[in-house]
Order: sequence, then C-alpha cells, then structure tokens
Amino acid sequence: MIWYARLLCHHPYAVLSSVVVVVVTCLVLSLTARPLPNFTEPSLGFESRGTVISQRAVAWDNLLEATRPGGPLSVNPSDDPSFKSQPSSSGNNGDKETENKKRPNHTHQVCIEMTPNGTVEVFNCSSILDRNSSEVREKVEDTPIFDLRDLVNLPQKNEERESPSEYNTENEWGHVHKTSYHENENEVHHHNHLGEDGFFCNPVVPEYGRMIIKSKVPRDTLITLKHLQAICELDDRLRSPAEFRPICETWSPGHCCPSWSLPNYVALLSNRTSCHYITEDDVVNVHRLLIRCARYLDLQLEGGCGGHAGCQRVPQLCLQHDAVYTILHYLVDAAFLNPEVPDPDHPQPYKHPEPHHKHQREQLQQLLSLTAVFVPVARSSDALPYFEALQNLDLTVDNVTVAAMDLGLKDALFDKLLMSNSFLLGVGAGIVVLLMWCYTGSLFITVVTITTVACALVIAYFMYIFIYEITFFPYMNVLTTVIAIGIGADDTFVYCRVWTLAKQDKNSGTMVKLVADALHHAAASIIVTSLTTAAAFFASCVSHITAIRCFSIFAGTVVLANLLLMLTWVPACVVVAERWGASTCCLCVPPAPVYAPHLPPRCSVVCALPLRFCYSCAESARVFFEKMLPWVIVKPRHLWVLLLGTLAACSAVVVFYFPGLKLPDSQMFQLFSRDHVFEQYDLVYKYKFWFERNLRNDIVNRLPVRIVWGIKPVDNGDYLNPASKGTLEYDENFDVAQPESQEWLLNFCRDLRNQSFYMSTLGPLLPNCFIETFKSWMERKCIDPITGVDRSPCCEASKFPYPRDVFDKCIHKGIMALYQTPREYFIPGVAGPKFSRKTGNIVAIVVEYDSNTLWSLSYEDMQEFFIQVDTWVTKQMKLAPKQMQGGWFTSYLSFFDVQQSLSIGTGIAVAVAVGVSLAVLVMTTLNVVVSLLAVLSVGSVILVTLAALVLLGWHLNVLESVTVSVAIGLAVDLTLHYGVAYQLSPEADREAAVSWAVARLGSPVFMAAATSLAAGITMLPAKVLVYVHIGTFLTVVTTASYIYPTLFYLPLLRIFGPESGCGQLSYPQLRCCSCCSQGSQPHVDKTVYQQAFMSESTLSTSSTSCPAPQTHPSSDTHELEPLTAMRLAGRGGTHTRAVHNPTRHKVGLAEPPPISVVPHNHIAAHNEVGVNSETGRAARSGSLSSSVCVRDHANFVPRKVSLPSPGGAVSEGGEPSPRHIVAPASSATTILYSEPDMDCGQQSQHAPEGNTPIIRTPDNGTLVA
Repeated sequence: MIWYARLLCHHPYAVLSSVVVVVVTCLVLSLTARPLPNFTEPSLGFESRGTVISQRAVAWDNLLEATRPGGPLSVNPSDDPSFKSQPSSSGNNGDKETENKKRPNHTHQVCIEMTPNGTVEVFNCSSILDRNSSEVREKVEDTPIFDLRDLVNLPQKNEERESPSEYNTENEWGHVHKTSYHENENEVHHHNHLGEDGFFCNPVVPEYGRMIIKSKVPRDTLITLKHLQAICELDDRLRSPAEFRPICETWSPGHCCPSWSLPNYVALLSNRTSCHYITEDDVVNVHRLLIRCARYLDLQLEGGCGGHAGCQRVPQLCLQHDAVYTILHYLVDAAFLNPEVPDPDHPQPYKHPEPHHKHQREQLQQLLSLTAVFVPVARSSDALPYFEALQNLDLTVDNVTVAAMDLGLKDALFDKLLMSNSFLLGVGAGIVVLLMWCYTGSLFITVVTITTVACALVIAYFMYIFIYEITFFPYMNVLTTVIAIGIGADDTFVYCRVWTLAKQDKNSGTMVKLVADALHHAAASIIVTSLTTAAAFFASCVSHITAIRCFSIFAGTVVLANLLLMLTWVPACVVVAERWGASTCCLCVPPAPVYAPHLPPRCSVVCALPLRFCYSCAESARVFFEKMLPWVIVKPRHLWVLLLGTLAACSAVVVFYFPGLKLPDSQMFQLFSRDHVFEQYDLVYKYKFWFERNLRNDIVNRLPVRIVWGIKPVDNGDYLNPASKGTLEYDENFDVAQPESQEWLLNFCRDLRNQSFYMSTLGPLLPNCFIETFKSWMERKCIDPITGVDRSPCCEASKFPYPRDVFDKCIHKGIMALYQTPREYFIPGVAGPKFSRKTGNIVAIVVEYDSNTLWSLSYEDMQEFFIQVDTWVTKQMKLAPKQMQGGWFTSYLSFFDVQQSLSIGTGIAVAVAVGVSLAVLVMTTLNVVVSLLAVLSVGSVILVTLAALVLLGWHLNVLESVTVSVAIGLAVDLTLHYGVAYQLSPEADREAAVSWAVARLGSPVFMAAATSLAAGITMLPAKVLVYVHIGTFLTVVTTASYIYPTLFYLPLLRIFGPESGCGQLSYPQLRCCSCCSQGSQPHVDKTVYQQAFMSESTLSTSSTSCPAPQTHPSSDTHELEPLTAMRLAGRGGTHTRAVHNPTRHKVGLAEPPPISVVPHNHIAAHNEVGVNSETGRAARSGSLSSSVCVRDHANFVPRKVSLPSPGGAVSEGGEPSPRHIVAPASSATTILYSEPDMDCGQQSQHAPEGNTPIIRTPDNGTLVA
C-alpha cells in the first residue's frame, strides 16, 4: 500500500492522465465504432431464453421459418420443382376448373392471430364444420400462398387485404390502403372515394385508429338518442384538431372520410345525411334490427355467416351495407346482446348472474356499455402530433367520455417521453450534487465524484460492447445511471469522512502516510461494499429473461468500474486538491470554513454568511451523529429489534402468503401508468370487442398439443440477443419410413386421443395425424374406376406398415392429393410431414390435436397443463423405437415460460446474491457473527421492500424483477459500512464499538441514503412508467436500507455482536504482522507534510499495517478517533519539528531513533488520548506540523496540539471561540514538501519568515524551535 501511496503523492498527474486516456479512448470507440442503442421496441428482450420451453419454442419458430417459400423444407411436394413432373391423380385440370368457377364471398377468412408465440397468419379463423379445431387458428405458412390461391379459390382481393405476413414488421397500412381501396390508382384525384353505401369511404378494418367510448354513469346504456348525439358531437371534437386533416384518409381533396361510429351507422340505415339528424325512431329501429339479426350472425366468422352458403340463411335486411355485422363486430362490445361473454365492468372473465325475470334478462342483454369510434387515420407514428393535440381537448360530452384509444403509436410515444422525461434524471443528479457539495464542502471533490460516475458508465459501456461483445442494449440499462450516482456518492462520503478524521489525527505528519492510511481504511469499506453490490447484480444473470441478464451484466460492470476509479482517479484528484486548493481564493465556496480567517478582504464579505451557515449545520450534524444518534440506537435497542423484526416478519407474510407477490397477469408490457388511455385500451378494453378477440384466437380456442419429431429442441442462438434465434438442428436418428416407426406412430395418435387432456372435435381431422390419413388414402382401389389408371403400389395392395420404398414413393402422392382436397374438408395447418427440398425425404413430422384447456394468464392452470401433457409425452418417447424417441411437446407456452422464469429466477437470484454477500463478508471481516447479522439485516430490507411494492399493487414483471436485484445491492451497501466499521473498532466493548461505528460512519451513511432518496423522489412526476417505478422503488428501498442497518443491525450488534475476538477467524499468513511488530517500529515516510489549517472536506487516514506494541487498546483505525478526543487544552508559542532519521525508514530495527530535546513548558501531557503514539508524533499549531523523534519510547509523553477550529472557531474580533481554545492564525495555510528520506543530520531547515529559526542540537540531531 505504501508504494501506491507514494505513486499517488509524487505522480498524481501521471495517474490522472492515464485514467483520462483510458476513458477518452473508451468513449471515442463507443461512439464511433458501433451504432448507439435505440429504444424503439422497449419490450424487446422480455422473453425467456435457455429454458426447456423456450428452446422448444425457438426450435418450433425455426421450423416454421424453414417451411416458408424459399426455405429448406416443404410441406407440399408440389412446391418442389423436382416433383412437378410426377403424375398426380388430380393433375392440373382441377386447378384450371377451379379458376373458372365463380369466386364466392366469405369462403375463406384470413386474419392475424396474436398468440403468446407472436403474431401468426390464420386462414379460415373458424369454419362451419369445426369451429374449435386447431387447423382453424393455425398459420398456413408451411403451404405457399401462391399455391393455396389456386387450390382453394381464395379471393385475391380479400387475401391481400386481410392477411399480412407474420414476419413482416413494416407498417402494413400503405399496402392495405393501396390494394383494398383504390381499384384504379389513376382515378385517385378524379372522383369521390365513397363506398357502395355512399356514406363511408371503405369498410372498417383494424388498421384504423379507434377510440373507446363509455358513459360515466354505471350501468348506463349508450344506445339512446341522447348518448348517440353526444357520441356524434364527440366525434366532431376528435376530428377538430388541425393535425387531423394532414393524416386522415380523404374521399375528395380536402375532405376527410367519415368516422365509423354507431351514430353514423344509425344515420346510414335511416337514410340520414349526418348523425346530427337522427331521431328517436331511428335509434329504436336500428336497435330492433340488431336484436333481430344477432341470432343469425356468428361474429367469429367472416361476414358473420361464414361464406356464400352460410349467408343464404341470413335475412337480406341483416346483410344490407354489411352494417349489422360491422356494428356487432367492430363498434359495440362483445357483451351486447350476448351476456355469456365477460362483463365490460369487470377486468376478469365474469358471467352475469341469471336474472329472475324475463324483463331483467332482456334489459341485461340490451345493455350497451362500450362503443368504438374508428377514425380514418392509420395506426402509425404519424399520428403522434394528432394525439398530442387531443390531450388539450375536453373529450367528455354529457357524461360520455373517451375511456381509451389505440392509434398505433404507443412505442413511439414511449420513445419520445423516455427522452423528454430524462430531465428528471438531471434534476435528481443536481440534487445529489448539491447534497454532496454540502457534505464534502468542496465543489472540486463534488465535480470529481460526478466525473467518476460518468467515467464508470463509459468504461462499463465499452466493456459491454467490445469486451463482452453484447449487441443488445435494453432500455433498462439506462436506469443504471441512477444507481451509479447513488453508489458513487456513497463511496465518496465514506472516503471523505475517513480522510477528514485522518487529517485530524496526531500521526498524519506526512502526505504519503496520510494517503496510505486513507486507502488502507476507506478502501477496505469501499471494496467490500462494491464487491458485494456487484455480486448482487451479477447474481441476476441466473435469470432466463434476456433483458434481466443484460441489465445484470451492465450494472455489475458499472459498479466494478466505479470501484476502480475510486481507487485511482479520486485519490489522485484529492492529492492535487491538497496541493493547490488551500492557497487560492477561488475556494471561498466550501471548504472555505477552514480557510475563512485567511481569506483576502474581497472574499471575506462574500463568504461570511454562507460560511457561518455551513459551519452551524456541520456542528449540529456532528453533535447529532456523535452524541444523539448513538444514544438513540444503543439505549432502546431491544425496542428497535422487536419493532423492526416484527415488521420484517409481517412483510414475509405479505410477500409469500397474502396477498402475495403476484406474477404478471398480462402479456402487454406496460409502458405508462394504468390510467393512460393507451394502457387502458390494452389492459382493460381491448378484448371486449369481437374484432380484437378474433385477432387473438387463443382467447376463445383451445391450447394445441403439438408433438414434433426430426428436429432437436435446442436454441443455438445468442441468448443475449433477442434477434439471434440460431438454426435448425436435425435429429439424425429420426426415421419415420421404418415399418416399426409407422406402426408406433399410428398407435401413438390413438393413445393421445384417449387421454384426459384431449379435446374431441367434430369434422374431418385430415392433417392432425398424417399417418392415419395416409393409411386411409392407401386403402383405395388399385385401378381407378373412372380413368383406369393403375395406382400400384399406392393402393390397397400394399399393407400397413408399408415397406420403406413404398412409403417413400407414395407419401409424396398422398400429401399432394391431400392439398388438393376441397377446403370444406381440409384446411392446411402446421401438422403433417416436412420434406427436404434437396432430397425429397421426410426430415420432420408434426402431430397436433386440440386440448380441453383454454389458454389462460393463470400460472397454475398453465403449469398443470404443461406438466400433464409433457409427462405423458416423455413417457411415450421412452417406449418408442429408437428412431422416434426424439419427439417433444410444445404449445402456446411462451408467456407461461416468462412467468416461470420470473418466479424461479428471481428467487434463485436473491439466494445467490445473499450467499455471495455472506461469503464476501466472511472473507473480509473474518467474523461469522458480524456476517450473519448483516445477512439478517439485508434479508429484512428485501422483505420490507417487496412487501411495500406488493401493497402498492406491483406484480413480479421484468422491471420489478430487476428492482429486486437492485434492492439487494443497495441493502448490502449500507449494512456493510456499519459491519466493517464495527469490526475495525478499537473498542473491545460492544456498546463502545457500536457508538464508535455510528460516530464515524453515521453521517456518510445518512448522506448516501439521502442522495438516493432525493434521486427517487424527483422521478415520481414522470409520465413514463419505468421512471415512476424506479422512483417509487428507490424511495422505498432507500428508506428501508437506511432504517434497518441503523436501527436494526446496530442494535443487533449491541446485543449479539462479538467482543474480545468472539467468532473471529484469521488468515495464517497474516500472523507475520504481529511477529514483526514485537521488535520493530513502523515505517514512517519522510515526506514532510505541513498544513496548519486542515480542510474538513478534502479526504484520507493514518495507520500502519504492523503497529507497535501498545498498552492501550488500539487498532488499525485509530485515526478515526473523534476530533474532540485529540484536542489539547492549550498551545504554546514556540514549536518543535522532527528531523527525519534514515534509520527510522527501515522497518524492523530494534533501536529507536533519538529523542528530541523539547522545553517542558511547551509540552502538555494528554493522558486521555485513546491510543498511544507511535515513534513519530505530530505536534501541529499555527502554520506548521511538527513531529518529534523519540529515542526512549518509555519516557515519551504523548502530546497533541489542537487544530484551529473551522470557520466559527475564531470570532470576528480575533478572539478564540469558547468551544475551541486556540490562537488566531497569523499566516495563510501552506503545504510544504521536502525531498523524502533525507538524513536528519545532513540537512538544516529554516523557519518561515516571521517564525523562530530552527536550531539543530549537537547531541541528538533534533531541531528545536
């Protein structure tokens, strides 16, 4: 430690230059070599990677991607050119005939399915024969779309309008607008773009923006004339902003299309030109029409009737203008005329109680609680100015208000507010700077600390990008800035306190010794807390959530980078401050209280009032932390332990029992507060309308049971990059062509249908288990009775199981024939064989059936389903032939996997963090009792924090899981400061040790908590939920992290803390220290450090690693003794200085250096000093610091001259303060350095001008003033 202290003292600018070069290099490379992160997709990375379920899900996604056109796999041999030449029983005549047929309306629906696995494309969302079958909601991307158009008579126009690609992330509005609404682009500006009804421009589609309207009066129906007119007026307000016209769809130049609203459809059906002219009779007639037609329409079907054949049974009046279907499907809530669906007033599925009277039942069915208004504006980020204009309008008319809206710009608004609300981070940082400035008393040290935090972030980002090579940077990593400021301030406060007390010590006579002691003691506490905090962050890497892993790595790296700078950059800056800061007038700001008596007249007037105020606050704080707070902690210690222990126990009940820490109950990642109109739409109203429910079929359909063979369930992508999904890995053992494999697979399908989780469905299930369909197809006649074509060997002549050559030849023909089946009997799905486009062989197969379990947000229900099915499938695989044992099960389980990862991963992270913290504590304090009590305190902080968040309504989502990791780090930080101080206390008694620890570290711990608390409070007014959550979390965790270490951990140490070495461990190699101290004196550096007036705010310590034997209890931390214990009653006018003896520079010499001859009238005995002096003692006064060389250690009388009191120690008239009996200073503060290791006898020194010269005595070489 001495060599490093010398380096810092003699070459501080070299250290600073090295740090600057490293930081600048990291900054330049980070800004230029790689693109900066963007947060346009804030929910990116909130998924599990590396779990069993996630690996299967990734393998499944890769399989779907591989079967796309142009991929390596095919689901239909007719897609491959190598199979085109093969004869087919159907040939191409059927296709030509199909093309000539008239295309019926509503024969094939194409929609988007929002599933837990993402957005998938769904053909025929529901069919007449089998509404619940799995094929109905599966994406047919494994059958090329261009083939399906010819095979199944798809209307080209409807498909392009309603089936955007699953993997197309671009805005689809332009494509929809182009293909659906402009038949002839050349006529865009030459005629009105009104629809066939002459009222609306186009049919309404989900790509338009919409507002949800509700009444403020509970149980009030909106289908009345008064409310419809209010909605009509509200629609006018929605269209009134100037920002609306540039982005709206127009029916003629300068005229926006009408909104799709219930009042407008009433006007259309009543032949009114505007909704302002509708009458009571019009409303009644439309209401009756809706009641009459609702019984004929199935809102889960396209057009409400499932195609041309189904629509023939619907009265023509119900099909007029497609108005009834549009109203029921898009504009009114699903509970209207259908009480079996969830009640709009309840967020959870709820069934109305059965009314006792028919009249009550009719009223209940006819209650319209919600209605939607679709505006002719595309859902895109272009609507952001329009939304901002709407925020300035009153969107309430006659108790009818806009409750929610969806304009497709939630992410864009979040990205903007994330940057605009960042000023709150600046406000918080400013408050932290102000608090640091007030505490340290030095603007320079405050700036250094903030620079340290910024440099730590730069270094950590460089390592994150270039060393770790992580390309994904989630927006949660930005929150590390707040944490870094809190940790940096905490370390600075501790270092500041230790340095201040060290400079007031009686042995800090040299700069090297001062720096060495500061690093020896302050660094001990900083290193312990930094390592445990970093360990708490890195422990969260056990989580399977990508965003949490990335945050843990970055936050842990920031803490380690801050530790490195606290040991290099900050000490070097302090040395530089000591060299030039004391003699300049520019520091008339704090720490000027120390230099106030010596300021030039031009500064004294400016600084007088602030200096007195600062000193008054400092004195009050000193009295509180050194006198009052120890009494508050020690005396009612049993009361504190009982109260806070009970609170921790109650918190455990709240977290684990009731109400309990709940898992997330929504797949939608919440970006704003719950009352925001965008969040209200996603969380409350979204799935209360049929069009949204149909876009997400898993809300009404069953969970599929999918079993996959031929593909290994592995995820070989980068787990820290959400975009890296890896590639397919094929199972080399898979071979379904083997006869035993065919027979086993057939029995497997039969056994699956006999299981309790199987859902029996009506209609043909041709693709579900292809081996059954293939076997049935092979049982046909060998000679075609019509054409006379010989079908051998693909006919009844071949017996099941089929030989390999027959299977390989016939499977292609069978699948091609299956895909030519009319759509009423076969709807392509994901089930079936997957062929290699290169070899034509089957490389994978999928068997799929519906289960009787509905997809749910309930963790328990989904867990039961997964365990039941996966256990059965695993058992079956063990009984399968070797080539079929690689099968695995998957379904819509991604959200359940996230819930499970959060539930299990968070608990593991907490356990690992606490365990690592305990290990670090034991290794550093070497005391088991202190460490165990610290872990008890940390655990209590975590429980109380989590309980407070649970009571605030938080759920354990991704952001909340991150806060748990942060809570561990912050809780450990403050607790360990007290633990280390208690362990290093020179007092053997528990009460004295606790009082000693509080007096020394009470103020820095309090200021560290105050800075974090201030940063958290300033973030509460933010509009972005993540800022609000972080502010709330910091407020709660900081409060708990200060109260429990101070009022729970310290009383525990007072009651159960070790004393007299109880529970103390030791390292064998450290015993040499006590051996060397038996016959040697400690090393004292010869760099004379002279400073008359010490700054309370610049920072260091004094001690040696091997102290001399002492009779009074002592420790390595004697420099932390109170200033009041080291003051003398008086000081003389002449002083002595020690001349360095070269023999004292050698550690281990038995002979002590010579003692100085000092006039007895200038020596005041001070027997109450807690620790005996070492050989070198510093006698400070006026403008010099003196050290006395002692020849006879036994005859030496320790003495200490008190320092001049800061600021108020000297009155305006030059009289000493009653509390500080010192003489007024006569000269400015100076710092003098002499060359180190100079012989006492070879140098003579002259006193500064105005002082008594120093004379060298011939007998012992001591200079006497």
